[in-house]
Amino acid sequence: MAGQFQLVSAIIARAARQANILGQDDRWPAAEQLSQFNASAGELRLRLSNLGFDWFLERNTTAALPTTAAVTGETYAEIDWPITAQRIYGVHVLFQPDLWLPLTPTNVSGLRDYQGRHSHWSDYGISGREPRAFALRKAPFGAAAVETVGKIMIVPIPQTARSYTIWYLANFAPLVASDTFNGHASFAEWIVQDMVVKYSEGDEDVNETHGIAFAERLRLETLFAAEAPKTQLAGTLPPRLADDDWDDHGGPRMLP
Repeated sequence: MAGQFQLVSAIIARAARQANILGQDDRWPAAEQLSQFNASAGELRLRLSNLGFDWFLERNTTAALPTTAAVTGETYAEIDWPITAQRIYGVHVLFQPDLWLPLTPTNVSGLRDYQGRHSHWSDYGISGREPRAFALRKAPFGAAAVETVGKIMIVPIPQTARSYTIWYLANFAPLVASDTFNGHASFAEWIVQDMVVKYSEGDEDVNETHGIAFAERLRLETLFAAEAPKTQLAGTLPPRLADDDWDDHGGPRMLP
């Protein structure tokens, strides 16, 4: 696609020209402009992922589920939220040699809806108490050099130490001016408009510039949403029986 690969320095120059600050290095030093670019690029990546674009997601190394409660007397276990993960987008469990199944995302209150001991995966021939859902309890915190892992709750407590993996958005690695930004032309244009908004917020006499850039950024976001993968926006779409979509446990009933 034309314009897909662009120098970071070229994108910064476009934003400076559009914000009418080109050459004003005393007020907007090069380091500050680069910082604004990285802030916008990181935010774009997160917004696109939340819209349903899975292009930026990574998968961690497979590990084994714990089979004991994280807190005595509780009904959930815990796995680590990787330090490098900015957002968690899925926890998948290996139930059979060739069968990975995604756990249902929920919140802390929703944990109690999944604490039963019956099997959620009976349609797959899997019986017994098996993990059904996950909730995010604690994000990684601390300074970069000593940051500690966060925690993800799993319910019910697995009775078998099955393998699992996490799909996540990694922390954004800042770019330098000589780097090449790899993204669709419209993505680069969003960064330009977002940088103009950031620049104009610091100047008292550019309300019109701020308004134009804000409107253009919103227009681009509307386009992104329109082209986002619809199956991802709505969640997975497994084939279901037309006369009885849901099984006794609230999950989709699969076609034979």
